[in-house]
Amino acid sequence: MHQGALAGVRVLDLSGTSANFGVKLIAGYGADVIKVEPPAGDALRAAGPFADGKEGPDASLPFIVNNINKRGITIDLESREGQLLFRRLGTGADVVFETAAPGWMDARGIGFAALSALNPRLIYVAVTPFGQSGPRAYYRASEFTSQAMGGALFMTGDPGERPVRGAWRVADKMAGYTAASATLFALFHRNATGEGQFIDVSVQEAVASQMESSTVTYWFSGNVRQRNGWRYPTTTCPAGIYPCIDGEVSIVASKPHQWTGLRDWIDDERLHEERYMIEANRYAERDYIDPIVIAWTKTMPKSVLFHEGQRRGVPIGESMTPADLVRDVHLLQRGYIVPAEHPVLGRHHVPGAPFIMSGSPWQLRRTAPLLGEHNDEVYTEAGVSPDELADLRRAGVV
Repeated sequence: MHQGALAGVRVLDLSGTSANFGVKLIAGYGADVIKVEPPAGDALRAAGPFADGKEGPDASLPFIVNNINKRGITIDLESREGQLLFRRLGTGADVVFETAAPGWMDARGIGFAALSALNPRLIYVAVTPFGQSGPRAYYRASEFTSQAMGGALFMTGDPGERPVRGAWRVADKMAGYTAASATLFALFHRNATGEGQFIDVSVQEAVASQMESSTVTYWFSGNVRQRNGWRYPTTTCPAGIYPCIDGEVSIVASKPHQWTGLRDWIDDERLHEERYMIEANRYAERDYIDPIVIAWTKTMPKSVLFHEGQRRGVPIGESMTPADLVRDVHLLQRGYIVPAEHPVLGRHHVPGAPFIMSGSPWQLRRTAPLLGEHNDEVYTEAGVSPDELADLRRAGVV
C-alpha cells in the first residue's frame, strides 16, 4: 500500500457535518486522522439510514461514509480531565478540525490560543456557519440555512416561483472542500516557515464563492440573474433538462455544429428553417422549439441519447440516479467506487476521491471506526499509562 501524500500528518478531527467530508479527503491521502467523539458518540451516529434498518451508534450509514480512513477515540471535553487529556493530544498533532460555536473550545482551554502555546506548529481549522467574526458570528445555521444565506437557494427553481432546495449537504460539501484546501495551503506555509496558524472557514462564504456568476453580474451591471427552472441560464436553445423514456437528459446545443447535429438527428422539417442557424433566433423562439425537442427525447432512453449525442458531437448528459451512479462502469473502472468491509455493515461500497494523483493515490486504509475503537491505541501513543486509562474509563472521561 502506498504511503500517501499526507503520510506523517496527524489530525484531530472534532468536526461535524460541515467539515467531516473535507477531513475524509485528507485521511484518504495518508494523514493519520483521529476522530474525537464524546463518550456517547458523535451526533451523526444517530442519523439514519442505518445498516439493515437497525439503529445503533455503529450502524449509521452517514457516519460510516464520512469517517472512513479514520481512527476513533472518545473523550469528554466538558470534564477537566478530558480537557487536560485533549491538550496532551494536541501537543503531538499537526492539524485540529472543529465545528463548535465560536469561543466554545477557548472557554474550555482547548482552543487555538491554548493549543498553539503548547504546539506553535499547529494548524487549527474552525468551520462555522458565518465565521469567527462579524455581526452573525454567533448565529446558528442548518445546511438549508447555509444554502439560502450563501445565495445558492435564490438560483434554484422555476422563474416567478419560490426557490427550490438544492441537493442534500451541498453547503456542507462546499465547506469541506474549502477547509481541506485551506489546510493544504497552511501545511505548505508551515513547511516553509515552521509556523502554524488559525484557519477561519465560513460555510456561508464557501457557498457564496460558488455563486460568483450571479454576484459578479450584479456587481458590474446591477442586473439580478433570475431562476431558470428546467432551462439553463444561457441565451441559446435547446438548453435545459428534457424528459426521455427512463428519466431526463441535459442538452445544450449552442455552437453551430451542435445545433446542426441535433437538428439533423431529430429530422423535423420545422427545425430546418435557415433563421434557426442564428442562435439568438432560436433563443427568441424557444417556446416553439423546445416542445419539438421534448416530443423527440421522450421516444428514447437516456443512455441512447447520451452515447449517440457523443457520436454526433451534441453535448447530452444523462441525469444519473443513485442506482445509475453506483453501477456506473466508468466510475468503477476509474476507482471512484471502492469496495469495503465493515464489521456491522458487512461488504459495501464507498466513494473514493474525485481526482486521481498518479504518485500518491487515494486509498481505503480502514473503514469508519466503531465507537471508541482506538482508545487504547491512540492514548497509549500519547503516553497515557494503562492504569491512567483505566481510571479515565471509570470516571467516564473516555
